[in-house]
Amino acid sequence: AAELYPPLPGLIVTPTVQLQRQGEGGLRVPFPPYDVFRASPALFLGVRETTYRLGVRGRYQPTRFFWIAWDVGENFVRNADHVSGNDISDFSAVAEVGAVIELPLRRRR
Repeated sequence: AAELYPPLPGLIVTPTVQLQRQGEGGLRVPFPPYDVFRASPALFLGVRETTYRLGVRGRYQPTRFFWIAWDVGENFVRNADHVSGNDISDFSAVAEVGAVIELPLRRRR
């Protein structure tokens, strides 16, 4: 990933591009018999859902005791919910705020 360091101390910004491809198979669904699987035209079972994501991740930590991190982006989904031709796009964002609390250690006697 290409991390960018804008002229603000403690700030890191990372552009992201992601791809996810998923078939209709699941862990709780019985796997098809070997002959049926070998005859399948593709690796993914059923209608394949493909998600492309363009986003930006960032982290700002002005001191070692406090930080805020985020991940925002647009998801472009082809064959959403495994329905052919059902193409959608949606915006998603996640934020994290953290702090370090140092407790006094016991002194040795």
